[in-house]
Amino acid sequence: MAVRTSHVFKVARRRAQQFAGVWPVRTALFADDWVAFGIASMYESLMKDTLIEARAFRDLATAADWLAVPVDVLTLKDKPAPHIGATSREVFGSYR
Repeated sequence: MAVRTSHVFKVARRRAQQFAGVWPVRTALFADDWVAFGIASMYESLMKDTLIEARAFRDLATAADWLAVPVDVLTLKDKPAPHIGATSREVFGSYR
């Protein structure tokens, strides 16, 4: 999936606007690879000075502790759809 920095900025701006005047919330962004962690960290910095306290994590237990919830609440219990994690070629076939 291609993620452009402008998309991350738009998502952050929209989320901040949605929570204008609402109680502060915490959002833990768990990333199991360095690229995703970099994107999550960018989102975290974009949420500064908003009512959304976002933080990027590489460790699920640390994220759960920061949210003050049991780690099993953050654990995926069902199987993702077959296309999740697949390459576009696996999902859509070859372009040839």
